[in-house]
Amino acid sequence: RFYFRQLVEGVAYCHSQGVCHRDLKLENLLLSNEGNLKISDFGHAGIFSKGWDVFSTALVGSLWHLPPEQSE
Repeated sequence: RFYFRQLVEGVAYCHSQGVCHRDLKLENLLLSNEGNLKISDFGHAGIFSKGWDVFSTALVGSLWHLPPEQSE
């Protein structure tokens, strides 16, 4: 529960700053030396803007996690 709470708070903070991670998975979660969760790899992140549609981008996330219908 400790790490899940940090994850939810981290994602909420990103969203409050207008950032959508779009590739959240275990490989992109790190632990600091103090034992705190860190969200990493914002390479696929999107910035919210007025009129932006999160579903308008065809490919989102890592190639290894694409559904079969998007790999064509």
